[in-house]
Amino acid sequence: MWEAGKLPFTEVLLELQPQALLVLGAELRSHLPALPADLQVCYSVHPSYPGFSYEPASTQLKSLLVKVRDAMPNLSARREPR
Repeated sequence: MWEAGKLPFTEVLLELQPQALLVLGAELRSHLPALPADLQVCYSVHPSYPGFSYEPASTQLKSLLVKVRDAMPNLSARREPR
C-alpha cells in the first residue's frame, strides 16, 4: 500500500508545489518518499494516538505556519497565527 502511494503523492506535490506539509503519524512519516528540500514539514503524532496532546501539536503547527509566512514576503506583514 505504501509503495503504491509514493508516485501519486510525489505527482501531487509537484503539481501543487505546497509551501508546507503537515504529516500526522509516525507510520506515515516512516513511509514518505523523498521530499523537496525547500518544503517546510511538520511531523506530529496522529490525533487518534492514545498519547496525543493538542498543546505540543498546535505549537508545532503554529511554528510551521510562521516559517511559511516569514518565507513569503507578501505574507510577512500579516498578523501571527493564533
